[in-house]
Amino acid sequence: MQIEWLRKEATSHRLILIFPGWSTTPSFYRTLVRDGWDMAVVYDYTSLLFPRETLRDYATVYVYAWSLGVFAASVALQDEDFTAAFAICGTEMPVSEDFGIPQAIFRGTREGLSERNLAKFRRRMVSDSAEYRSLTERLGDSVDDINLLQTELLAIESASASRPASKKLRWSRAYIPVADHIIPVESQKRYWATRPEIPTSTISSHHLPDFEAILRSTIPDLVRVGHHFRQALDSYDSHASAQSRIARRLASLIAAKATLRGGSILELGQGSGLFSRIYAPMLAADSIEYVDLYPSGPFGLAPEETVIEADAETWLPLHREPLRDYILSASCLQWFINPVAFFAEAAASLKEGGIFAFSTFLPGNLRQLDSLRPTPLSYPSAEMLTSTLRLHFCEVETASEDIDVDFDTVREAMLHLRNTGVKGGMKMSAEGSKIRDALYEPSTGKYRLTYVAFYAVCRK
Repeated sequence: MQIEWLRKEATSHRLILIFPGWSTTPSFYRTLVRDGWDMAVVYDYTSLLFPRETLRDYATVYVYAWSLGVFAASVALQDEDFTAAFAICGTEMPVSEDFGIPQAIFRGTREGLSERNLAKFRRRMVSDSAEYRSLTERLGDSVDDINLLQTELLAIESASASRPASKKLRWSRAYIPVADHIIPVESQKRYWATRPEIPTSTISSHHLPDFEAILRSTIPDLVRVGHHFRQALDSYDSHASAQSRIARRLASLIAAKATLRGGSILELGQGSGLFSRIYAPMLAADSIEYVDLYPSGPFGLAPEETVIEADAETWLPLHREPLRDYILSASCLQWFINPVAFFAEAAASLKEGGIFAFSTFLPGNLRQLDSLRPTPLSYPSAEMLTSTLRLHFCEVETASEDIDVDFDTVREAMLHLRNTGVKGGMKMSAEGSKIRDALYEPSTGKYRLTYVAFYAVCRK
């Protein structure tokens, strides 16, 4: 395996690592570059030895593996190498009668490979001629080395036959297309059914997926998020019924654990101050720092208040001192890239006995919208959040709940999303009838959005 860098900055600690589909070049993925992230593409599967020193300087690594790249990543990586990993239109058993490409077809592709047959293979990756033209344009002027491509297939076939059955990667999500003429859809479904711990999503594509949509659903665009929440600032409190309920419950859980009145509070993502106004009388803090993507506050809730405009996830590691008595956040951490690493930072920024308390969202959140998005949003599980928190805190109390919010009309539901800024992380495109069908709840005759809230109160 070799690495080609599409973006590399000396100050970056976040990496997008792509294990591409067979016969695509690194330049094919250049449009996926993201601000604030380095990007590297693995290529040359004639050897499946991965230069793991590539990952040494990165606190956050997101892996995107497509097609035969799913197998290559599963061989090359260990779970500890990455923060999140996404398997797209592939399995960990690429040459298989039941779970991949049948051996006779795989071997026939390799033995009969020619420029003409490679073009036919690529045409089967897509749905129509227009998409094929787009595919060939993205491949550019790269010269296809037929002998090298055959050698890659031989290496993959050999490695697939010798790969230990126990070697499986901790994928964050697997994406299965609705139509696939390269790796049969039923084979993909059967394989991922053997891995019930891995969430799966069906995507509307052939073998070539919409990579941009997948990245958008897994890496929040914080500029876009901040813009939408800033726009919703004046309307937030009057429309945020679920968020208000979440804020009140989180505050009550904090009050039950709090042993200190006064002291210092750091709040992440204060927004309109809805949560701030609930907890402030209970804790009577001497000082409150507010950190959010856009400036809001102060709210007159403590003798000393400071407003900081920043991405809290990257800001806190640089501002651990002075240590705080409380770090609090309501309905904000779902936008963090690496919440697991952030928990360690929160613990390091607290005094002994200090409290870290937050709410976020779990898989299934706003599930009515999943069919309207190119891909569902990705959330960590309650089990993962809880087990990670216990690594850093001596006391961890968690809870979760589903909160159904019903509306008389679809328009009211969509206005709720707009007026609370929730749409900041989504890009949806659907006809009105599809939106009505997705949100309609037969048991009530209304239109429903379901929030799946997670709460944690942790003592250092």
